[in-house]
Amino acid sequence: MLLLVAAGSQAEQGLDRIAALVRNGQPLDALNEIQRLSEQETQRDSVRYLRGRLLLETGQPCDAMTWLAATPATLPPELQSDSARKWAHAAARCGQCDRARPALLASSAGDVRARRVDLAIAADCAVSLGALEEAAQELEELTERPRPGLDRVALLQQLVDVYQRLGRNEEAREAARKAWVLQVSAHRDDLLPALEELASPTASDRIERAQRLVDARRFERAVEELESIELADREPGLSERWHHVYGMALFRTRKRYGDAARILKRSAELGGRHAAVDEFHAARALARDDQDRKAVTDFRRFARRYPRHPRAQEARYLAAWLEIRMAKKSGELALERQVALLRRYQIV
Repeated sequence: MLLLVAAGSQAEQGLDRIAALVRNGQPLDALNEIQRLSEQETQRDSVRYLRGRLLLETGQPCDAMTWLAATPATLPPELQSDSARKWAHAAARCGQCDRARPALLASSAGDVRARRVDLAIAADCAVSLGALEEAAQELEELTERPRPGLDRVALLQQLVDVYQRLGRNEEAREAARKAWVLQVSAHRDDLLPALEELASPTASDRIERAQRLVDARRFERAVEELESIELADREPGLSERWHHVYGMALFRTRKRYGDAARILKRSAELGGRHAAVDEFHAARALARDDQDRKAVTDFRRFARRYPRHPRAQEARYLAAWLEIRMAKKSGELALERQVALLRRYQIV
């Protein structure tokens, strides 16, 4: 009796160690611990599920299939569903798409992101099985707009390949254009030359990609992209967009404030929806380029021109601060007025 109790205690301790390793992100160590369990423990449905899941996670999909093959009713419903999904994922990665695809399409994943992943793998399987028309239709639906949980660029690249194999060259070009515009991750810049060659992006495409590069905080790369656009190549109506994106990219490199001030001032002169914010940042660029007198003048002009703009009060404050830096009494008085106004409205 004591031996049975001791054996049970050891088994529970082993399961506790496995659970801790999984929580700590140590799947290989967890698998090693599972192998140390008794034969009876390793055949428990929950342990079989966990073993299969960990094998899949550590790049052993064919072995994972064996442990995930059964979906016993003893598992909670959510684990039963996940076990079936993981088996289908393992089958796809193990080269058994003929078995995986029907299961993926029939997946009952409750989570929207998980369902999208299932459909993306099913589309990949359709390509492997030669069902190119079905693959094209499924990939079109998955890439028509941004969908959280999916790598849209990778799926568009796959769609380019499918279109080319189907002889749908114009659609392949459009998919390549979308992928080129969206691809802003530094670790995948090697994909760009082939996509660009196929896509033949326009000036508008280049400006759009540059804006995405700015959003991704790749400011210098955005500047390079914008400087590659020849003036003669700009399409009608794009000048304002080009000046705005280029000026802000220059400003945020923190290296070329003089150029940023010039470009942003020109953008403000061109008008458009960015005119006010570009005029403000042009003044900021002058200040950071140590052109204080010009910056003070432009900050004050901005505040007069856009008195209700969210940046107007900041422009007045910066003008006063710069005048103090230039040792002007008027700056001290202006700053005192600004502080008094802020206190009046309980901002400070």
